[in-house]
Amino acid sequence: MRRTIIRTVLFISAVVFLFASCAERKEYRIGVSQCAEGRWREKVNNEMLAAQHLYEQDVKVTIASAHDDTQLQVKQIDSLGNAGIDLLVVAPNEAEPIAAAIERVRQKGIPVICFDRKVKGDNYTAFIGGSNVEAGHAIGVNVVDVANGIVALKHRPLVLEVTALMSSSPAQERHEGFAKALEGHNELDYVCREGDWSSETTCRIVKEQIESGRLPDIVFCHNDGMATGAYKALVETGTEGKIFIYGIDGMPDEGLDYVQFGHQLASYVYPTGGEEIIRLALNILTGKPYERENKLDGILVVRENVWSIATTTKELMRQ
Repeated sequence: MRRTIIRTVLFISAVVFLFASCAERKEYRIGVSQCAEGRWREKVNNEMLAAQHLYEQDVKVTIASAHDDTQLQVKQIDSLGNAGIDLLVVAPNEAEPIAAAIERVRQKGIPVICFDRKVKGDNYTAFIGGSNVEAGHAIGVNVVDVANGIVALKHRPLVLEVTALMSSSPAQERHEGFAKALEGHNELDYVCREGDWSSETTCRIVKEQIESGRLPDIVFCHNDGMATGAYKALVETGTEGKIFIYGIDGMPDEGLDYVQFGHQLASYVYPTGGEEIIRLALNILTGKPYERENKLDGILVVRENVWSIATTTKELMRQ
């Protein structure tokens, strides 16, 4: 009888402890504000959603996309901040207009991670992403090499850069790195036109340059989606095969395939890092050490290395 009572007491104690432990286990709610959609951001989103299940903490990731609409993103950030999230991850559509919304979130005591793109000022907890300056510079160095080959054929090359929306930090930094690589190379002509991240606008700009009478020898677009617009312009004007196209992102079924098909001469794998974003967020939330600035490494993709990079990337995405 006494043993039965002891067993009962122990069982009840164990049950009480189990329920207490469950009650005390916190679910960390991470809100994500994406500035836009697209294959690159879809990959980031999938990595963050998968990373919810990789750590011992309970994590719930909620993602909102602003579809390139700055005012919509401001509303979404305010909504996430009021929804009781523990941390905000944000890729600002524009560096300056989003700053006030991030300030409001920070005033609630919610840490903010900027990824891929930076906000004006330094009112954020941490940043994680690739180096857009490095991406633009790597493309620029390769463009100079190709341009020098054209010069050797007794032809003065024209390089056309079609930027993304210049009010966004990636466009500013990719342009900065590219222009830096071209500095001092007076053997080539360089024209820079502002676009808006869309293939349609890029197509129009490239066609206008072609129809102006001066055919560009090289076109650098700020991402591979824009590069599809450049390629479309070449097809529509009958100049396919006469102009080298460059882009950035290096995604499977997009930039990597374009290089393999010969539509682009090169791309640059701009790292996504979704798992690293969630790891950084949990380090901040659980009081573990973390770096405020976190750089992810990319790589230039050309015909010689595209097959191995594409194969490895597709296998990682499958896993």
